[in-house]
Amino acid sequence: MYRLIFCFVALLFCSCHTERDHELSLFNGLTFHLKNGERTAPSTQEVQATYETLTDNTVQIPLYRSIESDNYRIFIGLPYRTSLSAMDSKGGDSQSSLTVPAGKDSVYYRRYDRDSLIISEYATRFTGNLIYLAAITSSQTISDSLFDIQSLSERISQE
Repeated sequence: MYRLIFCFVALLFCSCHTERDHELSLFNGLTFHLKNGERTAPSTQEVQATYETLTDNTVQIPLYRSIESDNYRIFIGLPYRTSLSAMDSKGGDSQSSLTVPAGKDSVYYRRYDRDSLIISEYATRFTGNLIYLAAITSSQTISDSLFDIQSLSERISQE
């Protein structure tokens, strides 16, 4: 009898697991979709320092989560007391290759090169909350396929 109850309770716990392997729950029903080989990374001093080089001091975007793969890293930030237009005007690298200004679509996207890295920044609004993604890689192929504006926008969904 105890074995039956134990098995039932174990089965109940296993079936109630809502976190999917390739999804990262963020907040307010937002989900970030992970690709194969991606995993969440602990927030170390090195991760924080790398992230801080991507954001400037004119806008506040605290790091929320970091995702790593063998050939790239993605940072998820939560912009605080700022707007897409403020992010759009924060200035660019002198080697900026592509900028999509924050307009009526409520999306900001910028891609540029710095120190042999390709950096893609993406920000959008979901139900009143801003979310910011920054992706870094040294591979042009990865940047073109995973970090273009369309691919980054498809990584975030709301339940």
